[in-house]
Amino acid sequence: MQSNPPEVGVSLTDTLGRVFTQLSRAISRHAEQPGAMHRTDYGILVHLETVEADRLSDVAAVEGRDASTVSRRFKALTDAGLVARTPDPDDRRATLVAITDPGRAALQVERRARTRIITDALGDWSPQEIDDLERVFARLAVSLAEYNGCTPSAARTVTTEQPTTSERRPA
Repeated sequence: MQSNPPEVGVSLTDTLGRVFTQLSRAISRHAEQPGAMHRTDYGILVHLETVEADRLSDVAAVEGRDASTVSRRFKALTDAGLVARTPDPDDRRATLVAITDPGRAALQVERRARTRIITDALGDWSPQEIDDLERVFARLAVSLAEYNGCTPSAARTVTTEQPTTSERRPA
């Protein structure tokens, strides 16, 4: 592992703090709109979309949330029909949760709304600048997941090998 001078970490930490504060403000403002998805619910559904099914305790660990918080959110998601519980085939005492088709549809609606926040904010950025940002953040997500002792799925299975935004854009 390469070690960088402490002043690099201070500057980067401050910059990331400002970025995440502003993003949090934008998402909070969005969350106040009718029909917007709760922040925790969005993270849970994204995770379940990635892994298909998981134990509640594993979802809580990946999301970095208390199990009781995730349990309350799962109840709301289950009541709304966005997730379903099934017995774990490997351990009948345990329960797996999985995203449902209505859950996938709700996630797509919310993802489009959150994507608009980013695309509007980056409206004057070049495609190359956006690709560079995406690549660096994907790498940061994996590095932070590893630092936190999480599996790569904690970084939403994003890798630096994924096609960039401009590579996915229609010609």
